[in-house]
Amino acid sequence: MEYRHRQVGWTLLSFLAAGVLLALLLPHAAVRPLPNPAGRIVLLLLPLVLALGGGFATLTVQVDRERLLLRFGLGLWRRAVPLLDVESARPLKIPAYWGYGIRLAPKGWLYRVGGRDAVGLLLRSGRHVYVGTDDPEGLLGSLRLFGVRVETGGSVAGGSL
Repeated sequence: MEYRHRQVGWTLLSFLAAGVLLALLLPHAAVRPLPNPAGRIVLLLLPLVLALGGGFATLTVQVDRERLLLRFGLGLWRRAVPLLDVESARPLKIPAYWGYGIRLAPKGWLYRVGGRDAVGLLLRSGRHVYVGTDDPEGLLGSLRLFGVRVETGGSVAGGSL
């Protein structure tokens, strides 16, 4: 049985919407209106900002008997982790200051669109992969089902994992 879960990054979408609204209203609200070229630049950059923001607003996690697949947005960016490379997994609380999106975190990479819950994967190479999720129990249950050793919880804020 394959596991598949999509998490929506509502915080990112809120900031994106506020930024777009501000970019559209700011040129008209200025005491001295911005020159016409500046307004055009803002309008030209909006689709790029929307595409990049929308591309990282959701994180889909899939697990089958061979791999764990992470996909942001529509799937233009993805990462596959072969389950044979995973030594163990555990639930974690990730500190907010680690940020969102794809980040180099201590000991490995973080993939997160919202919340503090995550599943930490210890790879046989000694590296770590941190998968942000609002369904840690479901993800851990699926990993366990496909033969990955699941350990008890922890918190990376205190330096564990």
